[in-house]
Formats: sequence, structure tokens, C-alpha cells
Amino acid sequence: MSAEDPIIQERVRSLISQGQAAAQAGQRELARRYLQSALDLDPDNVDAWLWLAGVQDDPLEAKQCLERVLELDPDNQQAKQGLRWAEAQLAARGEAPESKPEEPQRARAIHQELRAHLRAPTVEDEDAPAALTGEIPSENAERSGLLSGEDVLYRSLTLALTGLLLLGIVLLVLLVVGAIRPLA
Repeated sequence: MSAEDPIIQERVRSLISQGQAAAQAGQRELARRYLQSALDLDPDNVDAWLWLAGVQDDPLEAKQCLERVLELDPDNQQAKQGLRWAEAQLAARGEAPESKPEEPQRARAIHQELRAHLRAPTVEDEDAPAALTGEIPSENAERSGLLSGEDVLYRSLTLALTGLLLLGIVLLVLLVVGAIRPLA
């Protein structure tokens, strides 16, 4: 299945929408996971990269996302504005902004580094910068790398439903082989 597949595109849109909702609710880590999942399905999705930049806590990571947006859409004004913000933040920290990656190999390395970082548990700083656009409220919740309440609920329900499905399959097999009989 390719990224042009309508089913994949619908899933990507759904993941981006969930990421946007999580970001607007101040759940930056959850938003990053949704957006990264969308990018796993469609690595060239400009909207996902743009929103992912907006939920980064580190200006360097935001800059890398925005550079990817500009590789895909060189005229994107939001990315240009966000890139200026990220570079100003890096300059204020005394870090020289990295030059824009010229080679596709360098862009792939940055993409892989971002994926690895986003999948690793993090402890977020209470002084994390606000989102690039100002639309996403900052989050001051302490992170321990553990699953959030929403994730635990989702995974618990998934596990319970999977267990019920397996029980049903076992009962069906037992009925078919005649090991048990129907009640009425």
C-alpha cells in the first residue's frame, strides 16, 4: 500500500486531526505521537511536519521539521516564519543555527533522528517554549515516560476486547468439534 492509497490518506488525515486536537488541548507528547504516526504513513505530508514543528520543545527539532516543510513546499510562509523564530531561539541560546541540509542523505538522517527521539520517553522541562503559532497552549505537566491516562484506557480496552474475541473463537472451535454443546 502506498501513501496515495485513499485508505492510508484517510488514516493520515485522522492522525493529523487527532494530533491537532491533542496539541490544542496542551497534550504535546500525545500530539507528537499522532503526528509522527501520520508521518510514518506519509513522510511527505506538509501539514503533519508543520504541526510537528509546532509541538516541539527544542527549537532545533522545530527547525529541522520546518526545514523539511520547506523541502516539500519551498513557498510555505508558515514554515518560513517558524524557521525565523526557531533560529532566533537558537541564537538566544548561543547556538549557531545549522545550515539547511543540502543533500537528501542529510535530510534522511535528520528525519531518522527525529523519529528515534519522538519514540523515546522524555522528561519535559516546565519552561518548554510555546508552540510556534501560538495556537497551542503550553503544557507544564511533568513527564515520566509512562503512558498517559488516555493511553492506558485505550490499551486496556483494546486488551479486553482482544481477550473477548479470543474467548469467542475458542468457544466457536469447541462447538464445531463437538467438545461442548449449545445451551438451548
